[in-house]
Amino acid sequence: MLFQYKPKSLQVPAACKERAGMLSLPHMLPLRDLVESLRNEMGPEYGIPHFDPLDGGINAQVLFLLEAPGPKAVASGFVSRDNPDETAKNFFELNIAAGLDRAATVCWNIVPWYIGTGTKIRAAHHDDIRQAREGLERLLALLPRIRVVALVGKKAASIESEILLMLPGVKVFTTPHPSPQFINRLPENRTILFYALTCISDELKELGSSVFEPDRQTYQKLQKHSVCQPSINVNMTNHNMSEGVRKSWEDPSVRERRQQRHGVSVLRNGTPIGEFSSLYQAFKDLGLPVEKHIPFRNKLKLAGSLAYNDGKDIYAFSLIPPFKPA
Repeated sequence: MLFQYKPKSLQVPAACKERAGMLSLPHMLPLRDLVESLRNEMGPEYGIPHFDPLDGGINAQVLFLLEAPGPKAVASGFVSRDNPDETAKNFFELNIAAGLDRAATVCWNIVPWYIGTGTKIRAAHHDDIRQAREGLERLLALLPRIRVVALVGKKAASIESEILLMLPGVKVFTTPHPSPQFINRLPENRTILFYALTCISDELKELGSSVFEPDRQTYQKLQKHSVCQPSINVNMTNHNMSEGVRKSWEDPSVRERRQQRHGVSVLRNGTPIGEFSSLYQAFKDLGLPVEKHIPFRNKLKLAGSLAYNDGKDIYAFSLIPPFKPA
């Protein structure tokens, strides 16, 4: 990717205006028209932000679906990781850390309009989700390159079965929500979301997916005249790491070991049940508690093979070489 804005860059009005001027780019036109159509159908009292032109638009291969836009998204006019709130900042930083190019992604909500008062958003109800379904179907028809759908948060995860019916053959992930309520609750929660995003990044690599890059000349021009300075690197201190852990990442051998991701083969009660691209994916597919996979993964990397007892069955995990794209 050519450049990325800093977190919270859409707090600057000129940045929002600049972003609005990009809605006529080819990768955005169908999505812009969809939003304007929904606005006309729903009425002005429904706040429906646009898709972010710095994401991949109709060329995206990963669709992130959250619950509903917050007040900052309505104010900026965009569903964006650049919005001036902590949820967007967490999402911005963790996507970079996981190696997910935003040009390969597009972000939206299962309920695309603001649901709440002027000061507080409420949770999406079943009727909200049902009312928004037709708009979601129209969106999916505009995204022919989608290979992965990531349902972010519990409300979004509630439509997993519907997504599988709408997009048979597409890989569906469920991830925690990047809100401060989740990220700040426990020190390991940021890492849990990081590894979930890493699994999505790995999935794209395994599929051999190409990454769309927006028009180079347009983006170079925007970078040159932008009111926002580009932010290229992730500062590890942004992830609440202790000084000792942060320094340990500077050791090339430590960094290599931590970034190495193996597949796993699994036996259940002595019977082979398959191979998985990652331990996270194995825990998810087998219905094991995903929040426990990280400490187990650390032990598995040391042992090579390790058993996990969930109270009903005994799972024997063994590391296998990383999966290669077909």
